[in-house]
Amino acid sequence: MARHTRPLNYGTVMLIARFKADLSGADTTFGTNGFVSIAFGTNGPSGNSDFPLALAVQSDDKIVVAGSSVSSGTATLSVARLLANGQYDATFGNNGRYFYNAGAQTSQVDAIALDPQGRIILGGSLSTGGVQYQAIARLTTNGVLDPTFNGGLITYTFKNAGAENVTSLAATADSVIAAAQVPADGGTGTYFEVSRFDTAGHPVTTFGSSGHSYSTFGLSNPSNFPTSVIVTTLGIIVAGTAGTVSNPEFGIGRLQYEHIFGDSFE
Repeated sequence: MARHTRPLNYGTVMLIARFKADLSGADTTFGTNGFVSIAFGTNGPSGNSDFPLALAVQSDDKIVVAGSSVSSGTATLSVARLLANGQYDATFGNNGRYFYNAGAQTSQVDAIALDPQGRIILGGSLSTGGVQYQAIARLTTNGVLDPTFNGGLITYTFKNAGAENVTSLAATADSVIAAAQVPADGGTGTYFEVSRFDTAGHPVTTFGSSGHSYSTFGLSNPSNFPTSVIVTTLGIIVAGTAGTVSNPEFGIGRLQYEHIFGDSFE
């Protein structure tokens, strides 16, 4: 479990908790009495606000938590890795923590996926010049940007409307699948959008339209927010909130993995 909290002399920090398997209480072998607080302090500890937005557990039981670290109104992509006992993993980033300092840009992580090689895929957004782009980064197993993934960090916009973000990720042996929320045509409402990239960080052009596909769920004023994406033997399953702002519903769609015909879900 991850949340943020406000201790003495800090803005907010990430708080990670682990509970016993039977949920009878906190696992006291983890951190301090079952809890670990993570502070990035990208601009010093006082007034800095760290928000956990995504969490994953590696096959070796190491815990990856990511989100944003906000200081003076600027959010920075932030990632930490903990050992199974809750201590920082000193082999990752800078003493267990990594953040992407984008200068005047604003960035955050909303989704994590682990690929078959153990590399960490991060999805979220990066804003610059008044435009919010979808963003995907890949870190090496030791917690730095992986230059073999199209430089380590890729940004793109689907509708060129300036308010897009990756909300869910899946990673396979040959692809990275990213589900995102994007503005609808005319800026009224939002769509589900799914993109597919190869392991070098380039769009798979045989997927959808130049690597991207989207759906309105047939609504004239859609409010769609994808929260989960998985890859199955039958294709890509994406699910989340659909419907309208006044009438939210559950939405789920399936896309072919190798090729999408047209611009809609099956």
